[in-house]
Amino acid sequence: MVHGRVDWDFPDQDEIDEGPKHQFNPKPGDLKFKDQLTIDSNNDGIKDQADGVINANDRVVVKGYYPDFYYGLNANVFWKNFDFTIFFQGVQGIKNYTNNWGITPYTQGSPPTMDLVKNHWTPENHSNTHPAMYRSGYNPVTGTTSTYWLFDASYLRLKNLRLGYNLPAKFANKIGMKEAQVYFSGDNVLTFTKFPGSDPERTSQNVALSIYPNLRTLAFGIKVKL
Repeated sequence: MVHGRVDWDFPDQDEIDEGPKHQFNPKPGDLKFKDQLTIDSNNDGIKDQADGVINANDRVVVKGYYPDFYYGLNANVFWKNFDFTIFFQGVQGIKNYTNNWGITPYTQGSPPTMDLVKNHWTPENHSNTHPAMYRSGYNPVTGTTSTYWLFDASYLRLKNLRLGYNLPAKFANKIGMKEAQVYFSGDNVLTFTKFPGSDPERTSQNVALSIYPNLRTLAFGIKVKL
């Protein structure tokens, strides 16, 4: 469960003073959390008013812990002396809560991301992408679980492909082989995703953005039968 958010940040001190009371003391540019409807004002069983305080009662369940579906495509094609195999895999609708190393600036001396550097909130640039520059341990941004750290980790990946060419038997025999095939293969060749980290497949809930990705491998080879 996380705190939802109405807007990215507080534009000025007046809005902070007039808004609900936060558990930390925010300043302009810090994250703004939604004051959820938690009070049933007329006892009809429907919560229709906010209580003016941001606390544990404002936590909501956000869809995405489990994906909507997995999918894949596998194809094998044979034509004359060629054979071709391809495998796509994908996940749709999953979200990952991602913080700490690789995304939270100055965690154990690590620098902020270039996206944060270019698009953080300033008095002159009221960004709707990132709050004002902060550092690890700054409670108005990092002290409360929120959708700011929740990323779409859906992806489509060209997981494997292989293209082979079988040399004609006459040519293979001339070079002292019964069969010979030249081939190219690749693993983790292409990935299509909005996830900002190195690899959406290698993530799980509440992880660092800097987790080491699956390797992309490309290989050329010759397969022979003597």
